[in-house]
Amino acid sequence: MRWSDEGIVIGTKRFGESHLIASVLTRSHGRHLGLARENAKMVSAFQPGTKLALLWKARLAEHLGTWSGDSIFSPLADVLENGVLLTALGSACALAEIALPERQPHPNVYDAFHHFMYALGTTAWPDAYIHLERVLLANAGITLDFSHCVATGTTEDLIYLSPRTGRAVSREAGTPYHDKLLPLPLFLTQTLDQNTERKAEDILNALDMMETFLSRFILGVDHLKMPEARERLKAKLRRQQQRARVA
Repeated sequence: MRWSDEGIVIGTKRFGESHLIASVLTRSHGRHLGLARENAKMVSAFQPGTKLALLWKARLAEHLGTWSGDSIFSPLADVLENGVLLTALGSACALAEIALPERQPHPNVYDAFHHFMYALGTTAWPDAYIHLERVLLANAGITLDFSHCVATGTTEDLIYLSPRTGRAVSREAGTPYHDKLLPLPLFLTQTLDQNTERKAEDILNALDMMETFLSRFILGVDHLKMPEARERLKAKLRRQQQRARVA
């Protein structure tokens, strides 16, 4: 059995002396595993975050199978010297790895991940990252709505999110319940200019907000912890925030 597809490498681990097991988020076949020979070409191609044109082969569909492929795009050259971006890529890969069942197509997740990869290196990368986490939640049946206030219907001054409903709340409606609501950063409710830098504080608030739902509806179901890469991302952003305050 064989098929071809495009996919994004989200994880690898050594297998024996000469192979890797690569976990790949494919467009049409979902998260799929396969063996790749550990030579210079394949090690270079099967790096987390790399988009590949792939061929998967196995004698039977239920077998592990083998990968071969050619690189189409990699964001690594743009992020290797930026610790925050590199860690954000690692976080996205780790979340996709634990959140998605194997061999079930999720083209919406693939498209969101694809968009995030190409947004790395731009100021809009946090928007694309949070969108990916929202799509992972939607894939689990949980929809977050930032479009209007759940209490009043207004689309203006949305600064809170209800942890119970996952719906936006306006400043006016939410102020009496401030301590019970989650901060909803501006960059998630308004289209900002591509040149507008997202503040570390706002990105952290967005990550904490999303963590409430990811922990409850995806990780908590299987008693899993938040990936270490995501915790490192928050730690790097906190340091960035502290440097900004000192400056």
